[in-house]
Amino acid sequence: MPGRVGGDTGCALSHDAPVQDAMLFGSPGQGAEHLKVPQGHLYAAQDAGDTLVPNYGNTGALGPSPYFSPDANNYHQMSTDASVTEAGPLNATKDHGGYLDAQSTSLYNMAAITTGHGADLAQYKGTVVADGPR
Repeated sequence: MPGRVGGDTGCALSHDAPVQDAMLFGSPGQGAEHLKVPQGHLYAAQDAGDTLVPNYGNTGALGPSPYFSPDANNYHQMSTDASVTEAGPLNATKDHGGYLDAQSTSLYNMAAITTGHGADLAQYKGTVVADGPR
């Protein structure tokens, strides 16, 4: 279920929505602690240059980022860096508007996760649990 969270997607994921996996990207103010996604099946991507999304320990003007939400049970940080995969070279995400750019690592990750291949194809940055990044 890729999409910019905040409106309909954030509302749906805060109820008992029948989702197996959810991918959040560039979602300032979303947080993750209230989302009802099975533990270990929430994925979040944040580009380091995305100035609209707050960094760890900073809730920002719009609220917490799902990427560093302190109360999240368990979710995965997805890479937005340039990478090389079996699909070939992929570009780094650029700023807040670049998550859906063609040939980007973030778009590739969204495709891998939404098609059920997150574990074997997606490019991870690490895993975050309640006490911070690992």
